[in-house]
Amino acid sequence: MRFNTDKLNSKIQLDELEIQLHLGVSEEERAKTQSVWISLTFEFFALPESTSSDQITGTVNYSSLSKLLKSEFNGSNIKTIEYMGFRAFNLVSQDIDQVGRLTLSVRKFPSISGLKGGALFELSGDIN
Repeated sequence: MRFNTDKLNSKIQLDELEIQLHLGVSEEERAKTQSVWISLTFEFFALPESTSSDQITGTVNYSSLSKLLKSEFNGSNIKTIEYMGFRAFNLVSQDIDQVGRLTLSVRKFPSISGLKGGALFELSGDIN
């Protein structure tokens, strides 16, 4: 190899996992199911074992995380994206068996005139 593996940075991303739930401060807003999107990035502090072993046990299983988040939040009734984001961050951080930095965001598109990019709440921190 013409590079030092100790000097490599690596991360895995899960982009815009769609969740259907009742989300909003008012009962009127929560009356209808709406979509929100969860995205996450996990930055490994060391190169994951799966880069040399080709085994899922040596990395972050994004399929498992997707199922975990969907089972936790699909159909639920939540008032704020901050509450949902914190719960999702806690859930994901307990499921990942790697050392690194997790960044997780929740995005929704509320019916607010002129708001084109939606609302986003993001948490980031070191885990394990």
